[in-house]
Amino acid sequence: PSPVTPISQTSSSTVQHHGRRRMVAIAQLNILPNDVSGNFDRAEKAIAEASHRGASLVVLPETFTFGWRCPSKVDVSLVPEIPGPHSDRLCSLAKQHHIIIVAGLTERRRDCLFDSAVLCDENGNLLLHYRQVNVETSIYTPGNVFDVSKSLAHTSLGDIAIVVCADTNSVIAQKVKDNHPALVAIPFAFGENPENFPLQGDKALSWVARNFAEAVDSVVIAANSVGPIEHPTIVSITKGASAVCTPTGVQCIASDQMQDICICDLDACTLYQHHPSHSSHVEPQ
Repeated sequence: PSPVTPISQTSSSTVQHHGRRRMVAIAQLNILPNDVSGNFDRAEKAIAEASHRGASLVVLPETFTFGWRCPSKVDVSLVPEIPGPHSDRLCSLAKQHHIIIVAGLTERRRDCLFDSAVLCDENGNLLLHYRQVNVETSIYTPGNVFDVSKSLAHTSLGDIAIVVCADTNSVIAQKVKDNHPALVAIPFAFGENPENFPLQGDKALSWVARNFAEAVDSVVIAANSVGPIEHPTIVSITKGASAVCTPTGVQCIASDQMQDICICDLDACTLYQHHPSHSSHVEPQ
């Protein structure tokens, strides 16, 4: 693809990484409902590959362990707390592969389910724990909007903020912008009715990511999933279209249609490596 304007020319929110090339990865995973073991296996392979290919940060999709699904299909007692087994496993992987990991997790706190995200640094420390505020209340308990201002971690790539999917609105954007992050990582499970693909669904997420990048005046890394979304009344699938956007909203990466690992060189804002896993292509049901 053709190069676009480098980030250093478009924003004062500079990502610092000690003189090395600044590589970030999107792990666009095939997420199957309630397949915790399989979903984690795919995530582990993606994390290892992202690290091997030079990325310092990898972003995984929203609720990647259980998938974004109706609570009637989830045994709440099987969902761990944060910190807990799933976040601990991610921290171990971050340390093993020396890479920063941002991932969306299903979280339990007593009898409540949360649509959450975590950031684990390359030393295996859990630095951020975020609960989505704008949720479908028939499934999840909302997080506290006042906690958004605390969603900032000091890392080797600079200050990183995380939000989750539907929190990409103007109210949340202003709270994020006030923290002046260098990067904003956003796990998504952005779905559409299969009839809307490919004309609408493949473009919708990158449009959201571009708008949020403009609103927060920062680099946005949006990682979507690929696969079915189980819901009692809605027929929906996620089909990727993950994106890295500059503060001016220029799209750096957009992958679509299939499981994919994309790596972006933030110094050049170009697609550095693009590795679709064709065997994982998920067709609309």
